[in-house]
Amino acid sequence: MGRIFAVRALRESELPQAFPLVHALIPRLRLEAWLRYAQTLGELDGARAGVMSAFDEQGYICGLFCYRMETGLEHGPKLLIEHACALDIVDRQGAIDALLGAIDDLARALFCAQIDVHLDQAQVVLSAPHGPFIAALRARGAIINGIRLSKPVENPIPEP
Repeated sequence: MGRIFAVRALRESELPQAFPLVHALIPRLRLEAWLRYAQTLGELDGARAGVMSAFDEQGYICGLFCYRMETGLEHGPKLLIEHACALDIVDRQGAIDALLGAIDDLARALFCAQIDVHLDQAQVVLSAPHGPFIAALRARGAIINGIRLSKPVENPIPEP
């Protein structure tokens, strides 16, 4: 029998505890950047953006995803998922399943017609520690729908 995971919105005071999971996806990320990003999500229009986390029976954070609602040209309201990860060493698949169930529930609650999941580079490589997300998403009916390319901006203009 697998472990029991509870998925809920991450509180601002819990953001530093979640940093190791995000850092596993983006090793060059600094704590200050994570806090700034997550706090910005929390400031966007209430429940339409934020960070959800999977907690084990002892209250440890075993997985998370960031989300925000967008309006798509083809399907209308959609839920964009980013930085999804699960690093439970005992039952990673259980944590993934709990997170994916929460994503489905959140999309329904927000009246979204589509869920878009952006996987970080570490997750695209199937041998990476986060690769099981791809298999779990495909098993739940997700399809590869295009390619997202990213290009860094040289010498970006700083915010005022």
